[in-house]
Amino acid sequence: MIVNIVCTGKPGDGLLRYSYEHCCYLNSIGIKSQCVIIPNPKHTKEDYIKAIKDQYKTYENIIFDHYTPTTNEITLVLGRSMITLPYLDKHKYNKDQLLTLHLLFSNNVIALYSENHPKEYPLALEYFKPKKVYDLCDYEVYPNGVGIQYEKMINFEQYKPVKDEIQYKHLFLGTNEIYYKEIEKVIDKYPDHGIVTYDEKWINPKLNNLFAPIANILGKFETYVYTKPNFDPAPRLFVEFKWLGKNIEYLRDKNIKDGGMVYWNRPVPTKQIYKDNINILIELIQKIHKPKIVKRIIYKSADIIKDVQRNFLPFVKKGWDEEDFPKGQQEIDISKLWIDESIQLSRDLVRVDKILKKFDPRKVLPIDCAKKLYKDKYYIINGKHRVIVFGLLGIKKIQVNIQSEEKVEDYYEEEEIDFSKKSKIFYRTIL
Repeated sequence: MIVNIVCTGKPGDGLLRYSYEHCCYLNSIGIKSQCVIIPNPKHTKEDYIKAIKDQYKTYENIIFDHYTPTTNEITLVLGRSMITLPYLDKHKYNKDQLLTLHLLFSNNVIALYSENHPKEYPLALEYFKPKKVYDLCDYEVYPNGVGIQYEKMINFEQYKPVKDEIQYKHLFLGTNEIYYKEIEKVIDKYPDHGIVTYDEKWINPKLNNLFAPIANILGKFETYVYTKPNFDPAPRLFVEFKWLGKNIEYLRDKNIKDGGMVYWNRPVPTKQIYKDNINILIELIQKIHKPKIVKRIIYKSADIIKDVQRNFLPFVKKGWDEEDFPKGQQEIDISKLWIDESIQLSRDLVRVDKILKKFDPRKVLPIDCAKKLYKDKYYIINGKHRVIVFGLLGIKKIQVNIQSEEKVEDYYEEEEIDFSKKSKIFYRTIL
């Protein structure tokens, strides 16, 4: 097994550093991993090499531009943007880079949840067509996200010693135009400053601009002034300054709901904290690598309804209006619902009969179900007896609450049962 950690960001970005730190740790515990870097079109391979060598004790397990993975390798991205950005900029990459991206993203992909490209990310998935995407999510930052709880943490064990060689008193981060414009609003109050940025048309040449990557950046400043005006999922610089015991000015609205205050209030990650957190990722990697094959025997809910009606219950005429029914998140055709025998074996006909006799549409809750990934198929999680009753009553559409697309695992083998051949055996077994 090989874990390929893909980075398509800029050399001064935190995602490059999170990626390399994960790579180092996974290799240290025997999980073969490598960083596959597809350079941002505005930057060279040498920029990334310098960024890593400047900050870390080692430089190893890094591949640029061209790599052919096997189908059982796993791809990891520390942010969904690592998939979305190359999709948006695909016309800027050469053929080798595009082929490598397609091969890597067509495997099983582990992706850390983010919301910076809500419309473009699904398009990127459709373009690269991953086998399956497993989501990780920091729910303190993204309360409405999806996936397993996981935090981005700095692996300080990999850092070179920081040398104090103060160049400026105040550090500002202006690596994009939005950040930079916000800095310009306050920079007059900080004459002894340095702005970490890139050589772009929107920078002010009258200011002290330092172009990333910068060797020993943490040792060149006394205080970090945190000014990012927009959503920041996982700040690194002020965590690094906390680690070093240096000063930080939190010069932004503390009411902004993002990673700013979340990371501000979190402890600096120790070796143990980092280990406990990344073990979540390791367990997921092991699960993907050694999937449990389970035979799933499934039945169309419509077939079960017909069979119950034919064999056990008289026809019941509907005597109410559709508007009487409570509304769920979505209304779907009852024919799209499936029952999984592996998790919902029993069918209680006595219960069906009781529901029918006391049926009140105003008190019937929507059905809970899970949507199979990439398919218009819904497995009933809770409410199979209600579905049978609805069908018996001639109700064609049903209100449902869709829990998650990720709850249905792709490693199940499905066997669809023909009720015309199975019904008697089925009922003899369950009664």
